[in-house]
Amino acid sequence: MNTDAGTRVSFLDLDEIESRQNVVQTVCQATKHPDNPVLPLGAVDEWDSAQASPWASRTVIYDEDDGIYKCWYSGTDLSPEHRFMSGYAVSHDGVVWEKPRLGLIPYQGRTDNNICHTGWGPVLKDTLEPDPERRY
Repeated sequence: MNTDAGTRVSFLDLDEIESRQNVVQTVCQATKHPDNPVLPLGAVDEWDSAQASPWASRTVIYDEDDGIYKCWYSGTDLSPEHRFMSGYAVSHDGVVWEKPRLGLIPYQGRTDNNICHTGWGPVLKDTLEPDPERRY
């Protein structure tokens, strides 16, 4: 496979795969979930009142250890500064999402929110990390 910078390969293109023994490629048509799972916006006075997007370089996983879905998402408010931050949400079914109050990052003078950090990037779970506080 050509791995030079700027090279693009379609995820459906198997021509670059060295070996394909006992492999069948199947592409299924996507269907919309009947309950339309959507991460809700925050209230007008919350940090994620204008945008709550888990698809912009963020992560949604099902954590088998805890038995719940976990979502790290980017969001912003309606303030003149229009700051982008990262939040955390959980779901037992992947449809209805809760935003736990983490108490980590201040927003409008209060930490009663679900902001987990002010940076960007995906979140990964390190299953080999012995300290539960450092696994993500």
